[in-house]
Amino acid sequence: SRRMVNVSTILIQNGDGKIWYLEQVIIDIMQAIEKNQDIILDLNYEGPCVESIGLYKLLDKICGSTGYNPSRITIKLSNLKESSNRYCINTQIADNWFSQARSYRLLDKNITKHFGHFIGHGNRFRLIIGSYLYKNYKFKTLQTYHCDPTNAYHREFIGLEDLLFYKYDFQHFENACELLKHTPLTFDTIDSYPIAENTIFDIYGAYQHIFVDIVCQAYYSGNCFQLDEKIWRPIAMKTPFIVQGPQNFIKNLREIGFKTFSQWWDEGYSEDPPDSQVIPILENINQLAKLTIEEIHVLYKQMQPVLDHNYNLLMSLSIDDFQNLKLIK
Repeated sequence: SRRMVNVSTILIQNGDGKIWYLEQVIIDIMQAIEKNQDIILDLNYEGPCVESIGLYKLLDKICGSTGYNPSRITIKLSNLKESSNRYCINTQIADNWFSQARSYRLLDKNITKHFGHFIGHGNRFRLIIGSYLYKNYKFKTLQTYHCDPTNAYHREFIGLEDLLFYKYDFQHFENACELLKHTPLTFDTIDSYPIAENTIFDIYGAYQHIFVDIVCQAYYSGNCFQLDEKIWRPIAMKTPFIVQGPQNFIKNLREIGFKTFSQWWDEGYSEDPPDSQVIPILENINQLAKLTIEEIHVLYKQMQPVLDHNYNLLMSLSIDDFQNLKLIK
């Protein structure tokens, strides 16, 4: 008879800097150790820095107190920068997101809006950028912001408390409160939250009408680099992008071979820690907002070689090409 592999797979739901349902995670790990099982910690194709969510610290304590061998623990995630000398790391990008992006049907551009900003659940950076666009450039922006303060699922992700804790200008807080009065902002149909995987690409048609996508990555703390649907969408739809995310996200995109847009706006902010990125991003938004739609069309035409290159590279890549990348730490 075939020998059954004695492995326990534990799903860890997480956000930037946080593990959700931590008590249950600890119980599940301890039960697996008691049964002398190998452990796979599955982060559900998310890409946090394992150090920043406190998982290494937790595992070190558990292994230290129980004598469990750390090398029997595998952490499965999509942070392509993650590495460890104690625990086994299995990194892979989400194939379903990657495949769906490559199956897009390109639409002819009919740019009527300067900006696109498409948010499922919030955080402090998304709240600042989304509320700034809503207050200052509402009619130049095509925006979804699904955060509903009356919905229990969304309350964990509003970001108001974090915004105050990090001492941003009080104007950002006022802007955020004004935006939240009018959320959720939607033009796509969502049956329930969290947004199902088969619907996260339903807004692709919006890219026909926007010039630049303001991409806000879900993970930005610590040493991380995740490639997901938020960056695949603009690349697949030949749309320029400005990315708020982890330090050196833009440089690491270039390391893979993609081209970005430093010829047209400042991308130096991406080399800074996340808390230093927001103001330069807003300054880029202000500069682009000054342009007429006619000028935007001229700019878009200038960018066509970069957009074509990125699209063609996306279509030529395979999942295996993302293994063993030499990324900037």
